[in-house]
Amino acid sequence: MLLAIAGRCMTACAWLFLMALVLSVRAQADGTVERQTAVKLYRGSSIIAASDPNSSRHVAGLTPEVCEQLRETAWQEEAATRTSGVATYKCQVEERAIVAFHSAPPAPVCGDRPGDDEQEPRTCPAGTVGTWMQDRIWTLQPYPDCWVLGEWEPTQPPVGMCAPTELELLPAPTNLRAEGVDARNIRVTWSPVAGASAYPFERCIGSTCVPVFMLCATDTTVTHGPFQSDGLSASYRVQASRDAACSAAADNLGAYSEIVVGSTVSAPPASGTASLAWTPPTQNTDGSALTNLAGFRISYGTSPNALVQSVQIANTGVSSYNITGLAPGPWYFGVMAYTSGGTASDLSNVMSKVVQ
Repeated sequence: MLLAIAGRCMTACAWLFLMALVLSVRAQADGTVERQTAVKLYRGSSIIAASDPNSSRHVAGLTPEVCEQLRETAWQEEAATRTSGVATYKCQVEERAIVAFHSAPPAPVCGDRPGDDEQEPRTCPAGTVGTWMQDRIWTLQPYPDCWVLGEWEPTQPPVGMCAPTELELLPAPTNLRAEGVDARNIRVTWSPVAGASAYPFERCIGSTCVPVFMLCATDTTVTHGPFQSDGLSASYRVQASRDAACSAAADNLGAYSEIVVGSTVSAPPASGTASLAWTPPTQNTDGSALTNLAGFRISYGTSPNALVQSVQIANTGVSSYNITGLAPGPWYFGVMAYTSGGTASDLSNVMSKVVQ
């Protein structure tokens, strides 16, 4: 409709343009207006004080109140010395507007006139796929043959034009472990998932393991507690999330991990210490170079067949570690390495130490 109306207007607009040329010699205001307020103290018709900084009688800070004070002082001083005649003192607040004029209206900025079927392909927002054709809207200025590009309408794609991008489901976190750290807390750890920004962490309730969402973890370690009493157990599972908010948007959440059970430590640890040292691996089992080493996991316990406690070290530069808080008696230790992809090595040889 805009283009059709503009086409019928061309002859009439040309006549109007000629009229504008004839009238353009008259001065017109371009809308630039500066408003000023001035306070002045008069003696008769002479100005003896003014707030205008450009005046030769400028007095800084001359407000109507200050002007009245000066007026009172001035006439009293003259009345004390003068013996005849008349003098008039008054304060006056003057307002003025300064308007800028020009001899002709400014020339408009014009674009190229489009064709009747001007369209342009528009891409869909991030996270969706598809395209749609969007019409351009052009506006006729008050001058003939002057067209400018208007706004895009609508700014959002039509319903059904853009479809969500189908993303591959994130894999489930692996190496999930739940271990007691003291009498009231359980620490849950798992291997990172490539492409994940966070992990929905859930606790399972009841024998059927009904999941209860607890938090959106941005790390691969969560300590659950403190529990209200000692010696409790709990079950857990996690997912991988593409965004840091763990939203339930399509394709955002990955598969669930396995469910693991952890128990708090029945008694607080004693003060024994064991010092461990190992040589980091440099090759894979097939003889190729190991390039994605991510850290080490120390497993230990009071039986060589039950290394139920562990410490995870996410630092490839560490080759020794002190385990503290061990109760008196024999303890057994082993170390395994793991990669950034979550693959773990076999457990090293198991060493023992009697803590006194």
